Amino acid sequence: GMDPGGVGTGLQEKNIVLDVSKRFKALLEADTADTAGGGKWGTALTRSNDTFVSLAGRAAYSNSQGADRFMSIHSNAFGNTTANGTETFSFAATGTGAALRNLVQAEMIQAWGLTNRGNKTANFAVLRDTAAPAILHELAFITNATDAAKLASPAERQKAAEAHLRAIQRHFNIAPYIPGEPPVDQRGDIYGRVV
Repeated sequence: GMDPGGVGTGLQEKNIVLDVSKRFKALLEADTADTAGGGKWGTALTRSNDTFVSLAGRAAYSNSQGADRFMSIHSNAFGNTTANGTETFSFAATGTGAALRNLVQAEMIQAWGLTNRGNKTANFAVLRDTAAPAILHELAFITNATDAAKLASPAERQKAAEAHLRAIQRHFNIAPYIPGEPPVDQRGDIYGRVV
């Protein structure tokens, strides 16, 4: 809506994070439908199109849904274009939200390989005011050319969505599984000659 979020390198945060979030929701729904592995999820987005939802409205919506977890996806911006990397926040340094935060950060570092800015705490409204354990994840810096290349790429956005799926699966002690792929313990190297 009226708030583009962070802007830089010709990109707007609102478009990037909506795309990643929709991809994440689609993966959660596919995971629920796929009986070969993974988990079963109920999902809800605070917005599914280009509309403005206030910070209080986001927390209130999550609370009204009785969410078990709240995951807020963002891209960072800073006036100094050398600022770069991935970071994830929770309200408290320990507990359920912090445990989820640590998994999201680890999976995103594995997926994108950007600078690890770490697991952090913050008094952000969506972390403080949600009843469910909550995390706020900053994918990368929209104002940094290297980071922005990841943010701009549909293939990289899909990797980010898959990283969030693996993190929530691990959080609930489910073996990481991407719907439609063999379970992790069944993967291996296959050698052959293709002509």
